[in-house]
Amino acid sequence: LFLDLDKTAIFGNDGNDLGMALQWMDKPQSVISSLYKKMINPSVLPAYQAMQKKAHKVHVVLYTRRVQIVRYSSCFRDATIPV
Repeated sequence: LFLDLDKTAIFGNDGNDLGMALQWMDKPQSVISSLYKKMINPSVLPAYQAMQKKAHKVHVVLYTRRVQIVRYSSCFRDATIPV
């Protein structure tokens, strides 16, 4: 499942800009996650669930021109790494 964060997955033209602004203000990840939960396109989850029913394994790929908003949370160590 390919999600374009700049065009289809997030509502509003300023969705990514708001996330970056919160990061620059040193807001915690929980605040940024809360913002995106409110702005996510409601069609994303049903599309993902429909693909899961038809495919053996569904990989989610995120695309954005603003990589500052993407962070990797390691499941092996207690670390969040800006991508």
